[in-house]
Amino acid sequence: MRDLLHGGFKIPRGLSQFHDLRKCLNARVVFDVGANVGQSAEHYLRALPKATIYCFEPIAETFEKLQSRFSRNRRVLPFHLALGSATRDAKMLTDGASDMFRISDDGTETVHVCSLDDFCSHHEIENIDYLKIDTEGYELQVLQGAERLLQSGMIRFIELEAGMNPDNDRHTPMELIKDHLEKRDYRLFGIYEQINEWPTSEPWLRRTNLVFMAKLSVGSI
Repeated sequence: MRDLLHGGFKIPRGLSQFHDLRKCLNARVVFDVGANVGQSAEHYLRALPKATIYCFEPIAETFEKLQSRFSRNRRVLPFHLALGSATRDAKMLTDGASDMFRISDDGTETVHVCSLDDFCSHHEIENIDYLKIDTEGYELQVLQGAERLLQSGMIRFIELEAGMNPDNDRHTPMELIKDHLEKRDYRLFGIYEQINEWPTSEPWLRRTNLVFMAKLSVGSI
């Protein structure tokens, strides 16, 4: 994520979103949805020195670790919440590794879900500079809960995990995400972190991180 020259060559586009978005490094508001224990938040603190990081983690045990990790850092604000299409309670499936927990009718832990529009209205947040969504297949529901923000271009950049293989039922297909955001005047800015089908060792692409940019933001960077 550092803006470096390596061997006399500039870092090529697609290796680091924050290198590619270096003109946006004055970001003030970052949302980390699916924060886990704060791995991404640590990167944002270094890459975006002026930003306040809003971290959302619904699993109680994981949230305690997140809260403890940043207990002395006023730039990180942890919230014991999931974000989704509407404000409600839901079940979270917590089998397996903590970074793969997801909302499911078969879940064992009850979590509170809030829409992004409702959260921002309640906390009087008018703009989000960078929104990262890592929710194991729940990305589209998070976007559906941000309709007001998306329609007005109040979110400048959006990073999401997207499924690239039709046999991968864990992640939201790229086509659905791209269609949803393009209809709201967002355009694909970059593709990052390409991961092959590691569960089966097959060579084709399993998932990747997509970064979208609001067309309204073009003149501001």
